[in-house]
Amino acid sequence: MEPVQEDLDLSAVPHGTYGNIEILVSIPGVGFIIGSSILAETGDVSQFDNPKQLVSWAGLSPAVYESAGKTAHGHITKRGSKYLRTMLIEAAQSIAGGKPNRLKHFFSRIQSRKGYKKAIGALDRNVLSIIHHLLANHEKYAESPGKEKKPNCPISAPIA
Repeated sequence: MEPVQEDLDLSAVPHGTYGNIEILVSIPGVGFIIGSSILAETGDVSQFDNPKQLVSWAGLSPAVYESAGKTAHGHITKRGSKYLRTMLIEAAQSIAGGKPNRLKHFFSRIQSRKGYKKAIGALDRNVLSIIHHLLANHEKYAESPGKEKKPNCPISAPIA
């Protein structure tokens, strides 16, 4: 038997999607599947004015209870997409167990004070804020100048 090679029908994919996936894949801990899932769940990030709105929309912001002038912060609100939260937690756990970088250092600092689960929650909020910034400005994530993660995408297209 001969191997079958099919051309992918890219006409149904919105313009710029592959560039956005490459941007997300440049973040440590985010691969093609997680990146495309995050992109599918969030859609166009230009609908959010700032990263705080995106974090709140995803249900990752802490609940705030206030009574008689006293404020208490609770668990995450969980009002957004559970699939988006799951993908971000997967990415955060991958960063926590991966190679040393700025995000892992951020995780380690929080973990030493608050514990593993709260540090993962803080890291996924941080990753989502970074995602908002990168997609809004059409930039790739880079730890330091000249050091970029090589994207492992099945389909590559230049960022326009």
